[in-house]
Amino acid sequence: MSDNNNKNFDNDLNAKTQVINNKRVREEINDLEATKQINGDEISKILSENSKNIADNIKALDSNNQRSIDEEIEDSIKKMVAEETSVARAYMDLGKTESLKYQPDIKLVDDVDDTKIINPDDTVVVPEDKKKKLDKKTKYTIIAIAATVVILLAVIISVAIINNNSTKKSYSYNYDKGMEYYNDGDYSKATSYLKTASLTSKGKTNLELKMALYECYYKLEDYDSAIETLKDILSYDDEYDKAITALAKLYAKLEDGESLTELINTYKDTSMKKYIESYIVNAPTANKEAGEYDEDIELTLESSDSDTTIYYTVDGSEPTTKSTQYDGTAIKISTGTTTIKAIAVDNIGVVSDTFSAEYILVYGKPDAPDISPSSGTYAQGQVFSITNIPEGATAYYTLDGSTPTTSSTVYTDEVELPVGNIVVSAIIVSEHEQTSSVTKRNYVISASASYTRAECLSFLQDKLVNKGVLTSSTKLANGNAADFSYVSNTQVDSISMYIFKLIDKQTSQVIGTYGVSINYGTVYIISGSEGSYSSSVL
Repeated sequence: MSDNNNKNFDNDLNAKTQVINNKRVREEINDLEATKQINGDEISKILSENSKNIADNIKALDSNNQRSIDEEIEDSIKKMVAEETSVARAYMDLGKTESLKYQPDIKLVDDVDDTKIINPDDTVVVPEDKKKKLDKKTKYTIIAIAATVVILLAVIISVAIINNNSTKKSYSYNYDKGMEYYNDGDYSKATSYLKTASLTSKGKTNLELKMALYECYYKLEDYDSAIETLKDILSYDDEYDKAITALAKLYAKLEDGESLTELINTYKDTSMKKYIESYIVNAPTANKEAGEYDEDIELTLESSDSDTTIYYTVDGSEPTTKSTQYDGTAIKISTGTTTIKAIAVDNIGVVSDTFSAEYILVYGKPDAPDISPSSGTYAQGQVFSITNIPEGATAYYTLDGSTPTTSSTVYTDEVELPVGNIVVSAIIVSEHEQTSSVTKRNYVISASASYTRAECLSFLQDKLVNKGVLTSSTKLANGNAADFSYVSNTQVDSISMYIFKLIDKQTSQVIGTYGVSINYGTVYIISGSEGSYSSSVL
C-alpha cells in the first residue's frame, strides 16, 4: 500500500470512528434526558457496535501486507480507546459543565450532521435544557462501562498483534518471501526470511530451503554462516550430496586443508566418495616393499601427486607437517627393525593417508674364510692368505688351533708361517657382527734348506696335481702329456727359485710358468718376462 493510500485509509477510519461516536453520544444524551439512567441493553449494544467496528477494521488491515499490520492496528485502536474514554468522561461531566471536552478535543453539539467530519478544534456546545445532573450510581456505572471498554480494546489489540506476529513468524510467510527475494537476486533480504523459515519445525527438515539459505550466505561472502548451514544440512542427512559437494568446494576456496581433510576422511570409504574424490591426496609410496632383508637397504619415497610435500618418521610415530621433510635423499636402513611412516600434503594443507611399512634386517652369516695354501709341508718362509673377506667385514686368526674371536689377531695381509707344526684357524665377522664358521689349515714348516732342481720340480708337480692342473706328474687334466721345461735359476721378489714352464706336448702350448723356492720348496706362479718376473704363491 502506498503512503497516500495509507493516509486516506487513516483519514477514512478516523472519520467513521468520530461519526459513530458522535451519533452515539447524542443518543445517549437523549436517553439520559428521558430516563435519567443508563439502560443495560444499550450498554451491550454500544460495546457490540465498537467490537464489530474494531474487528472490521482489523480484517481490512490484515488483508493488506504492504504496510505494517501492527502499526495500522495500534494507530486505529488507540484512537478508539481515546474516544471511548472521552465518551465516558462526557457522561460523567454532563450536568456539571456548560460544555463537554471530547477527546481528542472534539466538542459535542445537538445538531451535528452524522456525515460531517468533526474538526478537533471545533467546540460543540450542549444547550442549557440538555444539561442534566447525574446521580452517584449512574456515575459509577459509567466508570465501569469505560473501564470495560478499555480492557476489551486492550485485549483485542493484544490478540491482533499476537496473531500478526504469529503470521510473520510462520513457515509459509517467510519461505515465500525469502524465495521471492532469492529469485530476484536480493540475497540480503532473502537471508532474513529464509533463516526465519528454517527455524520453524517444518523448515528444519526442508534441506532445499537450507541450500538456498547457504547460497545466499555464499553470495554475500558470509562463509562462516555458509559452512554452518551446510553442516546443519548434513546433521539431518549425512549423505546429502549437494551439501557435501558445496562444503568441499568451500573448504578448498578458503584453503582450509584441515577441515577438507576431515571431510575427506568422513566420506572416502563410503558411497559419497565420488563427491570429494577430486580433493584426495594419494599416500606416498616407497621403492622397496615391507619385509625382511639380509642386507642394508636404501629407501626412497615418492608422491604421485604434484605440488605435494612428503613428511616421514622412522620410529613408528604418526607423521605430521612438523616431522622430517623428505628431500629426495635415500633413507638408509642398516639394522634391526625399522618402521617408516610418511604422509603427502598438498599446497592448501590437505593430508593424505599414511604410508606405513616395517623393514626387518636379518643378516646371514658370511662365508667361512678361504685360506691358502692348503694344508701341507712347506719350507721356512711359507705364507698363508685369506682371500674372500667381504667389504666391511673383518677376518681374525690364531696359529695354535684355538677358535678365534674378535679379540684375536686381525688379518690384514699375507702372514708368514713360523717353523714347526702350525694350525691356522680363522673366522670372518661381518659389519653387522655376524660371525662365519671356522676354517683351519695344518702346516708343517721345515727349517731353511737348499733344494735341488729335481726336488723343486717334484714340489711343483705335487702342487699342480693338488690344484687339478695335472692328473699325474706327467699328464695334463685334458688328457694330454705334460712336459716341464726348465728356464733358469733366478731371484724373483728377493726369493731364489728355479723357474719352470709347463707345456702341452700335443699342442706345444705353454700352460703356465712357475717358480719353486730353492730354500723353502714353496711353489709360485710366475708372471711377466725374464728379468722382470713377479710372483704369487700357488
